Amino acid sequence: WNTASNWSSSPMLPGVTDGVEVDLPGGPYTVSLSSGAPTIADLTLNETLSLSGTGILTVTDAIVVAQNGSGVISESGGVLTTPSLTIGSVAVN
Repeated sequence: WNTASNWSSSPMLPGVTDGVEVDLPGGPYTVSLSSGAPTIADLTLNETLSLSGTGILTVTDAIVVAQNGSGVISESGGVLTTPSLTIGSVAVN
């Protein structure tokens, strides 16, 4: 997560007003956040997001995880906060 050159917003990391889509050709890929506390507007996930260590990801709007099974959220010590989570066509509130 913390490598700016991996993002279309380079040289900056995604920020509070950004909608982030993680969907890379040739995957599967894992995006890891083990430290820091970024805040983004929304997240569409078609790859794996791994939260660990002291990483805290805040999504102020919504997270949508791919219905086809390619979107995965993995947590081992990290924190994910969001008011809305949709997995496939199922909303989790």
